[in-house]
Amino acid sequence: MSPKAETSSAASAQTRKAGGRDEEEALRRRNEELERELKNSLEREDKMKEELMRTWRRLRVAEEAEERLCFQLGELEAEAVGQAREYRARVMELMDQLSGVTWAEVGRGWRCYRGGMAVFPLWNRLDEGHGGDGGGMNIW
Repeated sequence: MSPKAETSSAASAQTRKAGGRDEEEALRRRNEELERELKNSLEREDKMKEELMRTWRRLRVAEEAEERLCFQLGELEAEAVGQAREYRARVMELMDQLSGVTWAEVGRGWRCYRGGMAVFPLWNRLDEGHGGDGGGMNIW
């Protein structure tokens, strides 16, 4: 082999070693970069899991609050129905009492007061025992 060929062969071996080292270094850097990305990805995943758990807890609290509100609403509706029934019964009772009044009693019951206010004193009789104040009821 000629000295020139030996030199060229040694140079190409060194180039291959240098190229192999460069390639190895590039692979090492790429591996480190991928490891950093994996670590960051795992950290993001953990954060998302924590956020998901917090959101799930808030959802449970909201659902429990909704159940309590629905229960309270049901109680209020039942109370309102009871009050409406009592009110209707009272109105029916007063209508029954009024139906017993004759037109003659109505005609005798009107009185006019100063200021043009008319009072129907029969209300005193109708309100007895029902919290009436005994002072008649202004119908205008």
